[in-house]
Amino acid sequence: MTGSPALMTDPLMELVSRYQKIERAYNEWPADDKVGLTTMEQAHSAVLEEVAKTNESATTMAGAVTALRQAAKECDDGCPNLAAPLIRGALAFFNGSSVDNGDSGDNADG
Repeated sequence: MTGSPALMTDPLMELVSRYQKIERAYNEWPADDKVGLTTMEQAHSAVLEEVAKTNESATTMAGAVTALRQAAKECDDGCPNLAAPLIRGALAFFNGSSVDNGDSGDNADG
């Protein structure tokens, strides 16, 4: 008997899903629960930093689309520093490459 086939995972989609879950819980946390709110703030800050510094690439179309949707939301919400790593991760899927952090000097303007 063989094991179950390995499920395809998408590290960028998993990160975005975890971020969305923590952000939703943080935003819904009762303000009068100071101890719980402090714990949620720490978790929220940690995942924000993780998203802002991620070099993960989307490995599925769904992961790329999820990352792009979250990037658009971050731009709408005034957090463009979170959008760039998500866009790079999505583009890596479409380019079939790893994440380009933008330091290559190759840009469309020049």
